[in-house]
Amino acid sequence: MYNHFNGTMQEFEDIVNRNKLLLYSVVYGIAGNYEADDIVQETFIYAYYHYGTLKDQGKLTSWLCAIARNKAYDSQKRSRRTVSIDILGEAASFETSESLFIHNEEKNLMLSEIAKLSDQNRETVMLYYFADQSIKEISDILSVPEGTIKYRLFESRKKLKKELIDMMNNEKKTIEQKDIFTKIKEETQKAQKALHELDTKTASAICDAVLPEIDDLSALSLDELRILNSLYHAKIHSIRYAEGAKAVDQYLRKTVEIAEASFDNEWMSGAYSYYASELSNMGRKEESSTYYKMALEKAEETGKTALISDNLYWCGINAYSRKESDSGLSYFEKVLAMKEVLFSDKDNEGMNKDTYTLAYSAAVAIKHAKDRIGKLKSFTSTAPAIKRSDNGYSLAGQPGFSDSDGSGCGYDLFYYITRLSPCLSNKVKEGFVFEQNTFSYSHNTIRSRFEVISMKEDYVTPAGKFENCLHTRYTNFVVDDDIGNKRNNGVTDIWYAPNIGVAGLVITPITGSPKCLKLKSYEVESTSSAAIPELYLPLAVGNKWSYETFDANDVPLSEVYEYENLFEVVCERDYDNAALIAHSAWSCLK
Repeated sequence: MYNHFNGTMQEFEDIVNRNKLLLYSVVYGIAGNYEADDIVQETFIYAYYHYGTLKDQGKLTSWLCAIARNKAYDSQKRSRRTVSIDILGEAASFETSESLFIHNEEKNLMLSEIAKLSDQNRETVMLYYFADQSIKEISDILSVPEGTIKYRLFESRKKLKKELIDMMNNEKKTIEQKDIFTKIKEETQKAQKALHELDTKTASAICDAVLPEIDDLSALSLDELRILNSLYHAKIHSIRYAEGAKAVDQYLRKTVEIAEASFDNEWMSGAYSYYASELSNMGRKEESSTYYKMALEKAEETGKTALISDNLYWCGINAYSRKESDSGLSYFEKVLAMKEVLFSDKDNEGMNKDTYTLAYSAAVAIKHAKDRIGKLKSFTSTAPAIKRSDNGYSLAGQPGFSDSDGSGCGYDLFYYITRLSPCLSNKVKEGFVFEQNTFSYSHNTIRSRFEVISMKEDYVTPAGKFENCLHTRYTNFVVDDDIGNKRNNGVTDIWYAPNIGVAGLVITPITGSPKCLKLKSYEVESTSSAAIPELYLPLAVGNKWSYETFDANDVPLSEVYEYENLFEVVCERDYDNAALIAHSAWSCLK
């Protein structure tokens, strides 16, 4: 009966990773490169199933080397055969050095020269130069005096050129780098999990622990570049809001360098566009414009409609930011003219419909603002996506652009009503309460509570009086002094009118004045659905709502500002049953 390894598979993988170079060196020295890979795999399989026979854990390395040597000598007495590692399942992958080591003509030459050495010298050279074992360690492994090891190395150096020894050391570093990227990938996944749980501080610390110093990106494979890119993006997202756009600049520039090292036009286009948006947020408008244009050029080189339309939209936004409204509108209208092609491309449905909705919202805002563009204080073009599921409504994306002076005229209603997920569900009834962690502008988590205050309230708006409204409340608990958190959190009351949608919203932040949005006009197709989410927020394509904003004294801001705050359901995404809403908003002083 086997007395197999009784730890976790991760622990055994660690044993494999710590010893695979050493065992490969031992085996290659005896059996040569054609047998080494199989024998090292056999060794780890044997070790897994006979681990219980090892009484002294301090002798693990010597034990593994002894198994490997015995199997290498045995292999010379029998025909070559292949050993499958499938019997250990898919939980562990014992990729040894052979598949990494032999991959071009230069390295084949190196190995052929090493193979010309005697068996004893070859074994010693591999252990010393490739496995990085000391003379004493090699003496222990081979059970020969240290003086003999020194003599073997002396003899081998006379036969091997220095270039070959340097090549062996470089190849060892390449394989070790492979292990480094495996570690980076694992830690990045941990960081992404922490981000999903809104624990940005932990995510940032995980990233810092493995952020590598790699000078030559051109030496990396595409897979390694992708792993590195994921790590830097995890770092960016972990500090983007807590520490601000300027804090992430060095990491953003690194993502651009990584994309350029890939020579992948689509990848470069995305990296340029993302960096351009962040440069815009930092007020670096000229640089931002340059990168947006570079992104569009790379997109056009790919010939992919989805990518081209996305970059047309962002070039239009950049043109607006530079007060080139006519140019901006022309970009948006190019996207709108691509509707048929965009909507028929099912492979890129999400991206295409998001882009179309964004271009639609931007074009509406610019057309309605007309000659006011030059004096606009705010401009908003976003595309909230409300996903329908058995659990209710939840926010499934909110791409877009918002440039505001803080007047609040163009408040994004859907940002405030979807703070917790689901924001509406069939569980809704008077007294219903639940809590979740929500977005924070700092590394401190914010706890938010949703509660149903009433399902029978009357609510008066400029669009009329609505009866039997659903009244819900979000309370967001802030535990720090971050000004962003205090301005955007506090208590939010929402009133939903049956078969209409959101009738009113009152935001009472911890810091700053309360704001109130009330329904000004609407065009809504009523629903016969018995489901609570659809009853209180009908999302049929074509439904429209506009809102009027009031200050803390219930005075409409229209006395000071000219503005519009419009929402319209433009289309639906089939793959996730989400309604895409164009949010078009602008304001300027009268």
